[in-house]
Amino acid sequence: MSKENSKIKVLFISSWFPNRVKPTFGNFVQKHAEAVSLFADVSILHVCFDENLTEKKSEIVYCFEKNINSIFIYLEKNKFPIFRFLKYIKAYRKGLTLIKEKYSNPDIIHANIAFPVGLVFIFIKAFKKIPFVLSEHWTGYLFQAHTKIGFLRKYFIKRILKKAALIMPVSADLKEAMEGIEFNGKYKVVGNVVDDVFFNHHPDKPKKNKIKFLHVSSLDDRQKNISGIIRAIHQVSEQRKDFEVLIISDGMAGTFIQKARELNILNNFVFFENKKSTKELSDIMHHSDCLIMFSHFESFSIVIAESLASGLPIIATRAGGIAADISQEHGIIIKPGDETALINAMLYIIDHHDEYQKELLITFAEKFKAKIIGKEFLDIYIHCLN
Repeated sequence: MSKENSKIKVLFISSWFPNRVKPTFGNFVQKHAEAVSLFADVSILHVCFDENLTEKKSEIVYCFEKNINSIFIYLEKNKFPIFRFLKYIKAYRKGLTLIKEKYSNPDIIHANIAFPVGLVFIFIKAFKKIPFVLSEHWTGYLFQAHTKIGFLRKYFIKRILKKAALIMPVSADLKEAMEGIEFNGKYKVVGNVVDDVFFNHHPDKPKKNKIKFLHVSSLDDRQKNISGIIRAIHQVSEQRKDFEVLIISDGMAGTFIQKARELNILNNFVFFENKKSTKELSDIMHHSDCLIMFSHFESFSIVIAESLASGLPIIATRAGGIAADISQEHGIIIKPGDETALINAMLYIIDHHDEYQKELLITFAEKFKAKIIGKEFLDIYIHCLN
């Protein structure tokens, strides 16, 4: 029977995926899987190391959520890399057997982030027999990231990409970066998913005394340039008092909290809060006035897409990802690292934030809805299988 007339069985595997050790790690991959599950039978297999696993060498956890069957295999972390690698490969071999026994043999595998999970297509015979496509999210390919990709890693990534039926970077910038360092293959850009909750709009915002800026990230200063944001807030605070910035993160904020305290802007012009649920973040975005992203480099930036879906204009850097497609209708785009430009952009937004047309912002983000991305993947699977 043609795959167009029956429900395709898709197995997701990923180098990064939310788990009990790292609950938010690769949550964009989970969104891909959930989008695909609107059109196909989806299962997930994920292997990771758990340093707290002491009494057992491994533990298998079964999960069923949002119509997706998942198998997580947690491994004791060995200090020797070669033994970790062997355990990792062995666990995926066992996991694929469990997937077939409990759920069914997948028609196609959707892998995410080539290294290390793509090694299964080289070292495990059973995986070699199933066609696979690969979504890539890793910022390490980008020139701006200045990541040194070692010879061995580069060798294996090239072999993995050669075996993939299709390589799907999440942005055109990431595709160009991968091709620029001779990671050859057949490419098609497919973006990340914006949860539908961000499109569920609240009534018009009430008038308030202060303009509310928002920043959401992991607080990785090397990539997100939080230090630059803090300095810019301080400079703007010397000219205007009618604004505040909320920084939300699942990372370590201590260094930046201390810096803000030293500049006398903590809990006055800048506030820090821990990770929020998707619904909580959506509510915050709908009651904010502008998003700030001051990154040095990005492969996609799901936060920008979520903000636009919420009708929230942005200040962002032209640092890769979807910012390359954003125009002055959506906000203000500046050069990475240009703190003067960030200061001027914030000052402009304070006076002009309500001049942006919410409908145009939302329209830009609609192509990242789950049903759009899920259907795009389904068409790709059908093409690859037929």
